[in-house]
Amino acid sequence: MPNIFDHQGKRVHIIGICGASLCGVADILKENGFTVTGSDMKTTIFTPYVDRIGVPYTIGHSEENVAGADFVVHSAAVPETNVELAYARAHGIPVLERSECVGQIFDRYQNSISVAGCHGKTTISSLLGLMLLRGGMDPTIHVGGVLHYLEDSGTRVGNSDIMVLESCEYMNSFYHFKPHIAVLNNVDDDHLDFFKDMSDVYHSFATFVDGMDPDGVIFGCIDDPQVVKLMEQSGRKTVSFGLSGGDYTAKDIEYDEVGCAAFTPVRRGEALPRVK
Repeated sequence: MPNIFDHQGKRVHIIGICGASLCGVADILKENGFTVTGSDMKTTIFTPYVDRIGVPYTIGHSEENVAGADFVVHSAAVPETNVELAYARAHGIPVLERSECVGQIFDRYQNSISVAGCHGKTTISSLLGLMLLRGGMDPTIHVGGVLHYLEDSGTRVGNSDIMVLESCEYMNSFYHFKPHIAVLNNVDDDHLDFFKDMSDVYHSFATFVDGMDPDGVIFGCIDDPQVVKLMEQSGRKTVSFGLSGGDYTAKDIEYDEVGCAAFTPVRRGEALPRVK
């Protein structure tokens, strides 16, 4: 597999640049000294973000868009018959699929944090990124959603060795991510258009865990028996959380009139300052 950072300072063309993840990839690569161009079939809610970071792009695909590029990154939704991808292949331009490229970016961070699970990934990644940001940790954040605190994008390029990455199991894309810290929220029978059954979903998460840093740490939700099993079989240091107990839990949960929660976090029996 080609490594995009062997081409640092050169031109990368992104096919599908207005997608939730690739617009952020464009930002990260631009901040790392690449010249970035892009194309997409149509505008999206992320197009203003691409405009804001100043990456030139075209709506519509053609060979001219790729001509002269040193590297191509594409969405998994882009078929091999796509005129730009076919041109890159025919002319020997190195190509990476989105998740492969994100994995190579992720590898450059010492404190790499993958947030995984069939439900809640975006919420947890967003809140974790916000807490690190408010705590002055200057993280890089890459989430597949629209976050108001990131000016309606899902990506922030920080200057620390911390990266928070929403890591999706669909099509086993998180196999390309080798985190030092993994947050496992749940394992459920989701994406059954790709996975055969619950056993297949579990195997996907187990493979992801096997690929993480051997000296890494798993933060796992003990309310989910599949996550408990993954932690027990991982061979890694583990920290548990959950409403039913664990190293970290929440007590005295209350909701206000609009549904916002307040609770007392408890760390191994010690009550911490109340959160609202």
